Amino acid sequence: MALVVQAKFFPRATHLLALVCIGIAVLVPVSLAQTPNPGFVITVFPLTPPSITAPTGGTATATIMFTSVGGFTDTIRSTCVVTAGPSPAPSCADPAPVVVPSGSSGFTTLTVTTNSATHSGDFTFKVRAGDSRDHGPLAGNVAATLSVQHSYGVGNAGGGGIAISVLAALLILWSAGSIWHRKSAESR
Repeated sequence: MALVVQAKFFPRATHLLALVCIGIAVLVPVSLAQTPNPGFVITVFPLTPPSITAPTGGTATATIMFTSVGGFTDTIRSTCVVTAGPSPAPSCADPAPVVVPSGSSGFTTLTVTTNSATHSGDFTFKVRAGDSRDHGPLAGNVAATLSVQHSYGVGNAGGGGIAISVLAALLILWSAGSIWHRKSAESR
């Protein structure tokens, strides 16, 4: 059985912390600051598209949102690092810096690019962020994932074009041989 504890702060007047555990309410006096420590939280929305078919390559993008907490305002710089997946992996450029105003949010874009050398697999991209004093997000850094699959067919590096050409040549030779046999049988 899991123990569920709910905490509720009453920041005005008495600074009481209410703990509700298994239906029993307990009020505990605590000393609280009126505002949380200033900082920011980061949210990375899912990559679009979530999957890229290689070897033609492609690009996936995700919106990154930085939200001010406790009156925080600063410029956030972020980096993108591939932390999981086979090598060679897709590349991810560092997102543009963004100014986060107090009480609001700032947005930037994560761009992930694949090419013909990118292996098939699921890749994880960690977005690390920091303000001008190199303080990271209050809730920690976040990650995004992308699936890359190779699909070979006619006209790409998979050899499908060669197979079709060989098949066409064999059909032409078979047809020519059939016609030659039929003509030689008629001329006898």
